[in-house]
Amino acid sequence: MNRRRVLASVLVAGVVVALAGWAVAPRAQQWWKLSRSYAPDSPLSDQCGDAPSSARRVVLTADDETRLGAAEIGPADAGTGVVLRYGASQTLCDWLPWAEEVAAATGVRVLVFDRRGRGASPAEESLTEEPADTVAAVRHLRGSGAQEVALVGSSMGNSVTLSALPLLGRDEAPCALVAISPVLTSADERGRLDGSAADPLPAATWVTWETQGAGVSASAELLAARALEQGSALRELGVDSADHSRQLVANHPEAAELVIDAVASCS
Repeated sequence: MNRRRVLASVLVAGVVVALAGWAVAPRAQQWWKLSRSYAPDSPLSDQCGDAPSSARRVVLTADDETRLGAAEIGPADAGTGVVLRYGASQTLCDWLPWAEEVAAATGVRVLVFDRRGRGASPAEESLTEEPADTVAAVRHLRGSGAQEVALVGSSMGNSVTLSALPLLGRDEAPCALVAISPVLTSADERGRLDGSAADPLPAATWVTWETQGAGVSASAELLAARALEQGSALRELGVDSADHSRQLVANHPEAAELVIDAVASCS
């Protein structure tokens, strides 16, 4: 009997330790969040928990009829829209507070949608489909009243926005291209995206990045050079930090202000 009690105590202690480790392991929590799958039309509160009350669930339909879970914040009748493409290890939930801030500051409508294989887009992951999915998001905004649309990419999301540019018609060109912590090339098991030779860039290109990241700095410099070559009005801001992607605009007001100025320039 005593041996049984000892074994039971050991098992209970092991469970407690495991749960405690889970509570303090953000990487494990991030993996759990990314591995969860939600229906594209599921309530935002189910997916994000603390989603802003102003956020509305949207479902996009891609060219191949794949349904993508999305959310938008801002006036439904806004004349300017924003499409955000986030980075590899995120979902739309990570960017809804940012979307709320941008919408409140500029009066635009911000659309964020989940990548295939993430969050509320439970289709098979396919990076090479994302430029066309981004075009579908732009057309959703234009079809529902937006006369101008800005494209915002963060981290590897820049490889997507830049690859989407050639797929947009001349009358669909974004009013501004905004690059946060630009990563210009990315790949998965199904293919590779290379936005390093993006053409044509829109009339205005805005870039902000962390200068303590060598690869990101090189990408920012290359994108800036492309903008100058093509006559795209360039505004750039390097920030003395290692903060990347969402953390760059969350922790550095000057970076957040550049993005807001870029969006506001479209109105």
